Amino acid sequence: MNDTLAVAVTLHCPALALRLMNNDQINELLSLMGQQIKENAELRVETNRRFEQLTEVMVNGFLRLEDKLGERIDNVAARVDHLTDRVDHLTDRVDNLTGRVDHLTDRVDNLTGRVDHLTDRVDHLTGRVDYLTERVDHLTDEVTELKTDMREVKEQSQETNRRLGNIFEHTGQLTETTHAAGLRLSRVETSLQPTNAELDARLKAVEAQLRSAS
Repeated sequence: MNDTLAVAVTLHCPALALRLMNNDQINELLSLMGQQIKENAELRVETNRRFEQLTEVMVNGFLRLEDKLGERIDNVAARVDHLTDRVDHLTDRVDNLTGRVDHLTDRVDNLTGRVDHLTDRVDHLTGRVDYLTERVDHLTDEVTELKTDMREVKEQSQETNRRLGNIFEHTGQLTETTHAAGLRLSRVETSLQPTNAELDARLKAVEAQLRSAS
């Protein structure tokens, strides 16, 4: 009988196998079964040994991996802590910069308002300057006219001065003539003036006439 077939028949139908075999076959079968059991036991021992070795290798590998991962995790944790500190520092700086930017924004808004106010004032001053420019232009025209009038007045004054000079010249001549006439008149009056005796006689005659009339 084939050994493998015998083993298969023995395993699946042991009662049938015993009826079909004689003593030698049974002894051979028992020998084969014992050998198979021994080989299975040795295989189990070897499998257990290899499994234990594999388990030990895996455990050691996991332990080494855990150590390496632990070191890497510690390293990463340290780096994360460092990055956290840097992020906190950057956050503080960003908060500070945000406050400064807000302050600068307020100052810019204030300056913008002041610039707008100055722009309004400049516009107002521009309007006033335009008005003053118009007035200056008007005054310039008036000054030009005044200069023309002054030239005319100057010419008239020169003509008047010339005529006054002529009048003064004629007046001087008239003064001399009048003075001479006055001297002549004084001489005539002196020659025509009555004496005191004549005046006294005339007064007495007038008084006598008045008394006779009354």
